[in-house]
Amino acid sequence: MNRACYPINTQMNSNICNASIFTNSFISSPNNRVRIQDENYKKQINTCLIKEDNGIYWYIYKFCAIIFIKINSSFLKVLCLYKRGELLMNQKKSLKELNLLDKFLFDEAMDDPENVKIMLDIILSQKTKLKHPPQTEKEQRTSTDNRQIRLDVYAIDEDDVIYEVEAQKENTHNLPKRSRLYQGIIDSKLLPPGVVDFNLLNEVLIVLIMPFDLFGYGLYRYTFHMRCEEVPELKLNDGATRIFLNTRGKHPELVSPELIELLKYMERSTDEVSGECKSKRIQEMHRRVCQIKASEKTEVKYMQSWEERIMIKQEGIAEGRIEGEKALLKSLIEKKMAKKYSAEQISAMLEVDVSEVENIMKEIQNEKYL
Repeated sequence: MNRACYPINTQMNSNICNASIFTNSFISSPNNRVRIQDENYKKQINTCLIKEDNGIYWYIYKFCAIIFIKINSSFLKVLCLYKRGELLMNQKKSLKELNLLDKFLFDEAMDDPENVKIMLDIILSQKTKLKHPPQTEKEQRTSTDNRQIRLDVYAIDEDDVIYEVEAQKENTHNLPKRSRLYQGIIDSKLLPPGVVDFNLLNEVLIVLIMPFDLFGYGLYRYTFHMRCEEVPELKLNDGATRIFLNTRGKHPELVSPELIELLKYMERSTDEVSGECKSKRIQEMHRRVCQIKASEKTEVKYMQSWEERIMIKQEGIAEGRIEGEKALLKSLIEKKMAKKYSAEQISAMLEVDVSEVENIMKEIQNEKYL
């Protein structure tokens, strides 16, 4: 008869086994039994003897070891997410350090119709007369079942032209198709039900401002209209225009100097950059932005928005932990199913409600048939 002895120098409750016992028990054959000798009745464990006798202990220890390893693995993942959130906290900018490409400051600044007008006038080389005050963070949804979008700045001028402007700091590698989604959702809400005269559709200009070159041609501005491939000079004239602005362009001869100054200022909204701008309109915008940064009310709002972001991240971590536990339970049930255990037996082994085990078993079976 084979014996294995493992010294243990750890105190623990009578109902809890140390992780090292689990790990060492893995090495033993399935038909072993553990005998724990408690000499001083103070729950001091001295030896662990494994005998060939009854296989049930092997399966108990194996299960406990798997739980121990999985929990620690999940803990490390949660800890990693927490550290990332902690890093995010350390990287937080103060309100005065924000630039117009930062979402919070962009939304706050564009609540001011004059800032929106200055921005549109410079980008489009026109004089824009807004019909209504612009809306920031405007939610658009075609129905309760469909995807919603939030538009950074939504404005309409006196000619009923719709302007949608987005500040996009990160290249998500989906911006062209995202602009298509914006276009489609905006269009879908322009005509009342029953109206079939599509000539009543408003013109729509979508503008995305980015601190990177999305298309790689070194331009400050990329303007897109629908054209005929066979006859390039033939425009579709469907009233849809999409403009992508790159703050780091390399061909100043193709755009106005004022647009270049605006883009540089949006990337770095500081006194220094504003002082270098010859445009009085940009200097006026900077004056208004400085008022926002100096506002105590805006400072409180900024702090609240940051706290909300942290709470959302923490909730995400908690949800991730719960999902990890569900995935672990599903994995254990799947292994028990492979050994032909019934739902009642699995329920007793894992101490989980029978109905929950049955639901997970059905889910596993359905996945196999897909």
